[in-house]
Amino acid sequence: MENTENIQNADSWAFYRRPVTSEIVHIAGKARIVRNNDEWLKHKGFIIAPFDKERYETWFIDASKNITLHTDYEVSELFNDGLKIPSRNELIKPWRDISQREFVSLVSQMKKEIANTELEKIVLSRVINVSGVKRYQAVNLFIELCIKYPNAFVYLFYVPQVGMWLGATPETLITGNENRFRIVSLAGTTKWSPKLSFGQLWDKKELKEQQIVTDFVKKEMYNAGLDNYVMKGPETIKAGKLAHIRTAFRFETDDYNVIGRLLDKIHPTPAVCGFPQQKAKQLIMDTERYDRTYYTGFLGPVYDDGLSLYVSLRCLQFTNSGVQLFVGAGITKDSDPESEWQETELKAITLLDVINNK
Repeated sequence: MENTENIQNADSWAFYRRPVTSEIVHIAGKARIVRNNDEWLKHKGFIIAPFDKERYETWFIDASKNITLHTDYEVSELFNDGLKIPSRNELIKPWRDISQREFVSLVSQMKKEIANTELEKIVLSRVINVSGVKRYQAVNLFIELCIKYPNAFVYLFYVPQVGMWLGATPETLITGNENRFRIVSLAGTTKWSPKLSFGQLWDKKELKEQQIVTDFVKKEMYNAGLDNYVMKGPETIKAGKLAHIRTAFRFETDDYNVIGRLLDKIHPTPAVCGFPQQKAKQLIMDTERYDRTYYTGFLGPVYDDGLSLYVSLRCLQFTNSGVQLFVGAGITKDSDPESEWQETELKAITLLDVINNK
């Protein structure tokens, strides 16, 4: 009886499946606003942070219920029995899609900014609206993403003030437990091709884009006093039908204040924002034709002795007419505007494949 009451009293919930695992975890509880990292680090629950924390709140679901599920049936049964599912009237009106012509024009504008300022990279994104997707389909889409993308962090969550979101992100922000942690620098996107070597797969533009992210992470780790890291990469990783460049940093610390300060500095990384960070962020908000809110924020479970935080990518938000997908591309001086549009089209496949099969 106690577990049922916990579910019914919860206003927020999350399902997630960590990379290279089969276990799906369900968290339900009250969501609260957290303004400082010490308000949620080392607390059991689920964190949901926006792209720009100065404009939107960070939410933490305190885990009054935290269970591990082992079958698709268990997930579906729990989703359909006792969870608060938003009504159509509680969901947002979608943002307007922009055309290929508009997006290509924006990329050209950003290349001019890069040529004439200190800006080295900016990440431009857009929405893709898909009508007719129903709220009750969310759990089946989540299960399908778990099956199709075993190396991704797959999630489905609902917080009344944030909405209902679904995603399968390939990008780790910080993960670890006790005193051992890992940060990942991820950038560059192309079609997965196992027959090509690293040098054949990646061109100068993609390598430069990834190096900007890696150099940024190294600098902020050093500033946080973390100079004892071990670096692995760059290397190619597979994410569904796509490939990315990854560099991983492993380090040790007993001080969670260091983790909190590092989070404040590295988010949003150049992988989802640009560089220099603040100039790129402001230009994104001035240029993009919609508001990212929680896309390219970060999210994930937090434990008594660790955390697993991922960047909110390859995601969609349920709207009052269906869903809106979020896709972006990193722009540098070597970018080809038409190719950047095609990169966003490639990234949309992750979610469109499962939507179109339903």
